[in-house]
Amino acid sequence: MELEDLKKSWQTLDKHLQKQDITTEEQVEQLIACYKQKTRRRLGSLMSLQRASLSIGLLALLVIGTICLLLPSWVEDTDTRTKWQVVLVYLAATLIVGGGWDWHTYRYIQKTRVDLLPIAEVSRRILKLRLWTRQEVVAISLWVLLFGGIYYWVRDFYLLPAAIQAINISIFILFEVAIIWLLYQKFIYKHLNQIKKDIEDLKDVCTESHSS
Repeated sequence: MELEDLKKSWQTLDKHLQKQDITTEEQVEQLIACYKQKTRRRLGSLMSLQRASLSIGLLALLVIGTICLLLPSWVEDTDTRTKWQVVLVYLAATLIVGGGWDWHTYRYIQKTRVDLLPIAEVSRRILKLRLWTRQEVVAISLWVLLFGGIYYWVRDFYLLPAAIQAINISIFILFEVAIIWLLYQKFIYKHLNQIKKDIEDLKDVCTESHSS
């Protein structure tokens, strides 16, 4: 009888352990699915930003084209009109190049299929996207400085006293830094940083599940 009782006890324990393993595996799968869903949602937010940027860029191009057509009737002075034409051409070229970059980034994010790609590949693509974003910040900062120089020339600010010019330049640079920082920190890096954290957590979960 003791042998039979011991055998029954082992069978009961074995069933309990198997049930516990199944529960743990299901929990891991649910956790992985949750992380993937959050990553997809944040990538979707970034794609929405890219779509908004493309739409605004197209609208801005239409506005610039209309202004170029009407500019001769609005500004009679040749020198002033030439200066504003330089500004408009600069803005139009920027919108075209920026639109191409936004479309390229949009397609890249769209191809980052969290549900299909391995976690390591998703992580690599997110790191590449973060690198592109840093490069984009540098490019926009340089663009704003160049645009500021052109606008400075158009408005003849270089004719002002040196002290006033120094104050204007300082305010412009501080304003540029604040706007760029707020834009990328609040709308882009917020999602990228959280995606990076979710992927790292997901890697830990997968490692722990395999090791167990």
